[in-house]
Amino acid sequence: WSKHLANWPKRTPICVHAECQTTAAIILMASLQNRPIHICHVARKEEILIIKAAKEKGLKVTCEVCPHHLFLSTDDIDTLGPNKSQVRPVLTSPEDQQALWENLHIIDCFATDHAPHT
Repeated sequence: WSKHLANWPKRTPICVHAECQTTAAIILMASLQNRPIHICHVARKEEILIIKAAKEKGLKVTCEVCPHHLFLSTDDIDTLGPNKSQVRPVLTSPEDQQALWENLHIIDCFATDHAPHT
């Protein structure tokens, strides 16, 4: 990861996908190199709380959440049907969904991540 971060263009924030505990690791790596980082597709409670803690420490981190993770959870899969609920990251628990709502002030932007899957 160090080499990847070192080679990332200095004029742009490092952009990575949120992936649970990996989110903490990449935020740490970016902060060690004094680089801003943008976390894409935050969907889980663990991820938003890690980002919240990093921001509270003054680290240069921003994040994005997709609307479907705010408005849908695993509770909606049966209603939607398996073919209409395929998103990446996958729909998460109502607890994860609630954590996103409780931390709207932490979220910097929203993105649809429109990438049809068939």
